[in-house]
Amino acid sequence: MCISPIYKFIARFCALGNTCAFLGGLFLLSLLGSPHVLAQNSSVDEPAVSQAWLSVRDNKGQVRIRYLDPNDYGIDAKAGLDNLSAGAVAFDFRVASSRWSSAWATLLYIVGFSGVVSCLNYVYYRRKILLSQAGDNQSSQSSLKTDLAKLGLSNVSALTDDQELTSGSAKLVNTVAIKCVNNNEVGAKSEEVSNDKKSFASEPNKHHILLVDDDPVNRMVIDALLVSKSYRVTQCASGQEALDILFGDDPAMSVHDVDLVLLDVMMPGISGYEVCRMIRERYTMNQLPVLFLTGNTQVDDLKAGYAAGGNDFLTKPAAKDELFARMTTNLTLTKTHRQLESANAKLQQISTTDELTQIYNRKYFNEQLHKEWSVASRRQTLVSILLCDIDLFKRFNDDHGHLCGDACLRHAGRILKDHVRRTGDFVARYGGEEFGIVYLGTSGEQALVLADKLRVKFEQSTLAWGGLELGVTISIGVSSTVPSRGSLISEAIDRADKALYLAKRTGRNRCELSNTRAEVA
Repeated sequence: MCISPIYKFIARFCALGNTCAFLGGLFLLSLLGSPHVLAQNSSVDEPAVSQAWLSVRDNKGQVRIRYLDPNDYGIDAKAGLDNLSAGAVAFDFRVASSRWSSAWATLLYIVGFSGVVSCLNYVYYRRKILLSQAGDNQSSQSSLKTDLAKLGLSNVSALTDDQELTSGSAKLVNTVAIKCVNNNEVGAKSEEVSNDKKSFASEPNKHHILLVDDDPVNRMVIDALLVSKSYRVTQCASGQEALDILFGDDPAMSVHDVDLVLLDVMMPGISGYEVCRMIRERYTMNQLPVLFLTGNTQVDDLKAGYAAGGNDFLTKPAAKDELFARMTTNLTLTKTHRQLESANAKLQQISTTDELTQIYNRKYFNEQLHKEWSVASRRQTLVSILLCDIDLFKRFNDDHGHLCGDACLRHAGRILKDHVRRTGDFVARYGGEEFGIVYLGTSGEQALVLADKLRVKFEQSTLAWGGLELGVTISIGVSSTVPSRGSLISEAIDRADKALYLAKRTGRNRCELSNTRAEVA
């Protein structure tokens, strides 16, 4: 509801008319002059005659009076006072005085009427304005309560808001408080609309929802629903703010902490569709579900949302049951997917890790070597392969038992894992007491230096077993190759194995490089 322009025009016109009436009254008063002039100017109509007669009836009858001065048409006290009785003089003076009083009274009537009309106009149109503002406030509150009812907050016990009228529409600018009661009070919250982002502490095991909407009232209503179910909520007033949270460096506000995004479609700046496309560049639909909040239900809008990577749609204002049902479904699917990912990661680890030594196994060694071999073949870079074998390992089993042999293997695994730390390089248990190492981008000579450092580490270590300090040494064979289109991995491994055999045959606790003495042997 708003004041019609015609009402404003009428009010201004009346105010202008009142002002003109007042000024006109003052002008009339200036023309009337003094009481004597009034009597003079109104006594006779022909000032050119030489004599003027005035008939006045006193208490004794009619008396005719002749004025001495033809220009004086009033009651001349000098010429006619003796011929008039007191009653006649008083009568004539009353006549003149009554003429002046009538003019003055007319002026007062005009001014008084103008003042009364002005007061009435002010009261009337002020009342119109107050009623209009009250109607706007009531309409805004009714609309908000209707939205709350649609969202399932039929048990709202108190709703207070300070509002400011802007361009004829109500806009929430200050404190908004909402209290939800369901037999017992389940939540109370007050929010400053200027604080577009706010997190609420709740139980740590509850899901974290990222709410993105440029409308503060929509955020308040949905936030109240989610908090009543103990969800953790972070509010964003724009798409850019949401992207900063998801892609930012804050570990407390990352995709690993956010479980679901409620995303408005129509927002200033970046639209909801564009925000969703950016999210999908990093995270799949299973990793981070996105539910669109939209008032558009056309087929093209739904297609655009799904094409952008949205998981589901909610039509605003969403009913409470529908909101929770869709959220629960997507959160359950996401939780299941994460559990499957975790289980797959564990299975992958089990399938590629040697149980005894806790380093990679032969399966991983072969698969990873094939991948790196292909990459090195395209880039024409070096790949060095080391085969390591524990010297006289059979004596550990024969002299101290198989448990001691297992302890020896675990001891070797710890040293190897600590030795191979460079990104891209890897070590694995190749079989029995034999281990394989792959160095990427490393020449044969460089790999031989690294192999000798590893040999020294073993030589300087001891295995504590049954109160004894048992020495453990290894022999290492090294081969280095730039993979080509016709080269085979098996050939490179075979050269490393021949170098290892040479190290064993020439005294153990040694390192040998292929393509030198190994090929001669």
